[in-house]
Amino acid sequence: KKNNINVEVHFSLFDEEVSKKWVNYFSNPFDLATQVDKNKYILDDTNHFIYCLCHFAKHLRQGAGIRYILDFYYMLEKTTINFELLHSSLNELDLIKLYEYTLGVIYYLKEKKYDNFEITDCQFFVDYLLESGIHGNNGSKDRSGTGVVEGNKFKYIMSRLFLTNKQYRKAIYPKLGAHWYLYPLCIIVHWFHLITSGFLHKVKTLFNIIFRKNNKKDLYKKLGV
Repeated sequence: KKNNINVEVHFSLFDEEVSKKWVNYFSNPFDLATQVDKNKYILDDTNHFIYCLCHFAKHLRQGAGIRYILDFYYMLEKTTINFELLHSSLNELDLIKLYEYTLGVIYYLKEKKYDNFEITDCQFFVDYLLESGIHGNNGSKDRSGTGVVEGNKFKYIMSRLFLTNKQYRKAIYPKLGAHWYLYPLCIIVHWFHLITSGFLHKVKTLFNIIFRKNNKKDLYKKLGV
């Protein structure tokens, strides 16, 4: 916190449970960015759009509101996007369907068409976004248990509690997580951090995320995420 502004710092662009294709694409984001000054880099417009769509797809499972659509509308209007690169990259990242529906929502709200995609019926997507509020999760600041874990849930628990995923371990503890012989010390530091920063709340949130029923599977499948 500085000057009454809270800054949220991430050690990596994505958590380890998202698509490996996304992680690999942005494995070195500085290669896709331009250095503005000593400590500031900015992604080029096309890759910024791609990253935002990946981020959008990630948050869909927690509740992604209409704000994201406004972000995409702004980028389409005010930035320079290489649509050829965009299409090839989104196909590679399995996000082309979500992109198409996102354009459909923009057309639904603004009646303005971008790109050469045929605008499909997206009323279901509009309803979901409006139901989720402006930012997602009906505008609630409390997102405890709002996510849903797909795939191996036991593996997810082990990764969160015992840092079994090396990539995740290195991301949150760069100096300790990079060396296997420091793993015991890394676990001690990690559990000390958990205990001193609200252990019961964190464990409750973790289990809520893992065992919460997913009622939106058909929607995710239709969106391609």
